Amino acid sequence: MNYREKKQQHIDAEGFRLLGCIEVNPFIKREQISPNLQGSIHNKIAVDITDKMIDSPAVESETDDSGILSKREIYNDISRGLNREEYQKLKKLASVAYNERSIKEKISEKFIEDKIFEWLLKTHKDSKAEKTLSTFLLDEFSMVQKHLRIRFPITNLDIDGAFEIGKVKFDFFSKNYFDRFADYNDKSNAKTTEETEDYFRKKYQGMVFVYFDAHAESKRAEEIALEYCSLSMDVLKMCSDTLDFPEMILGFDIDSRLTFPASSEVLISNVQNDVEGVNINYYGPKTRHRIGQNEFNRMQTRGLQTFHSFLLLLSDDPSELEALLVNSIKRYGNAISSRNLHQRIVELFTILESLLLLDTNMPIIESVCKYCSKLVFREVEDRKQVIELLKDLYNVRSKLIHHGKEVDFEISALRKLQYIVVMLIEVLIKKTGQHKHKTSLLQEIEDAIMRAYL
Repeated sequence: MNYREKKQQHIDAEGFRLLGCIEVNPFIKREQISPNLQGSIHNKIAVDITDKMIDSPAVESETDDSGILSKREIYNDISRGLNREEYQKLKKLASVAYNERSIKEKISEKFIEDKIFEWLLKTHKDSKAEKTLSTFLLDEFSMVQKHLRIRFPITNLDIDGAFEIGKVKFDFFSKNYFDRFADYNDKSNAKTTEETEDYFRKKYQGMVFVYFDAHAESKRAEEIALEYCSLSMDVLKMCSDTLDFPEMILGFDIDSRLTFPASSEVLISNVQNDVEGVNINYYGPKTRHRIGQNEFNRMQTRGLQTFHSFLLLLSDDPSELEALLVNSIKRYGNAISSRNLHQRIVELFTILESLLLLDTNMPIIESVCKYCSKLVFREVEDRKQVIELLKDLYNVRSKLIHHGKEVDFEISALRKLQYIVVMLIEVLIKKTGQHKHKTSLLQEIEDAIMRAYL
C-alpha cells in the first residue's frame, strides 16, 4: 500500500497549504438560552448528559444534507479548525488520497478525511510536522487494518440452520453463543457487566444475521461487508417463494435496507375527551418469513446453487457481462420487494433491457423478445408463448411509464415473467465462461439465426 511519487508530493503540498489555513479563535461560551422552539420539538423531553462529559477536546462540525461543511476543535476556550471553503478542499484532498486501488480496498474515505484533520490539528498545535501528511496517512493505514467479522441483523426472518450464499453466511445467535460470550468475559476480566450481558442476550439471542469476514479498517470493512451481504440477500429473495407467488409480501431484509417499518402503532382515544380511554394498538410484522429445509430445497430448484457459485467465484474485477449480471441481481432483489406489482413489472423489464439491448437505437420489445426467447427456451412453441407474454406485459409497463395508468393483468403472467427473468440470469451466468461482453453473446444468437436460414 503506497502512493505514486507525484501523488505523494501533491498530498504533502496540499496538506501544508491547508495547515496555513487553520483558524484559531477564542471560544466564547454562549449562555444557555432556551431557543424559541414551537410545535412537536418544543414538547420533546431532552436528555441532559452534561454530568457525563469529560474534560477533553470536543470536535464541532457544521453539517447539512450534503455532509460536513466545516469542522473545528474546541478546548480550553480555544477554537481551532477550518472554515467552509477550506474544509471542502480538505474533503477533496481526502478523495484524492482515497482514490488508489490498493487503498480504497482497505480504507474508507471517511477515515482518511478524519485523519487529515487530525494531522492538521496536531501539526498546528506542535508548530512542527513529525511526519509529512502522506507518510502519516500510510502509517495510519498499516496500523488500523484488522480481521473483522461484520454481522448485519436481518429483520422478519427465521431459519432452521446456517447456510452460505456466495462469500457470506446466514446464521443466528444461539444460546450457546451467549454462554460462551459470558464465559469469555468472566475469564478475561472484561468490564462487561451481567446487566449488559443480559441485555445482549435478550436483544440478540435467536436473531438471524448475515456476515462477512473482512480484513480492513473498521468503516471500510463495514462497507465491503454490506456490499457482499446485500448481494447474497438479493439472491435469497430471488429464489424465495415469491417467485411462485408474486402477491406474497417479501418483508425480510438487512435492517438498514428495509423500505417499510418492521412494526407500527396506532393510538386510539375518546373523541369528546381525548385523554380518556387511551389505547395503543401495536402491530407486529405481517411479513415474517421462515426458511426451513423444505423451502431451502425449493430454492435449490430455482437456481440457488448456480447463483451461489457465481458469487463465490466472482472476482473483484468482473467482466462487463458479469457486472451486468450483478446489477440485474440487485435490481431483481429490489423489484421483488416492491408491493406495487405494476412497478415490479417496470423493474423486471429494465433488467431484460439491460441484458438484451445492444444499444439505445434498437427497438426495445423486439430485441427483448428475440434474444430472451432463444436464450431461455429451446422449443418453438415455448418461444412463441414467451414472446406473446412479453409483449402483453410490456404494454402494462408502457401504460404506467408513459401514461401513468395501472392496467389490469393476470397474476399468472407476472409469475411467468419473474421466472423468465430468473431463468435468463441463470442461463447468462453459465455463459460467462465463454463471453466477457454481452455483444459477443448476442452476436452468437445472431449467427445461429443466420445459419438456420442457410
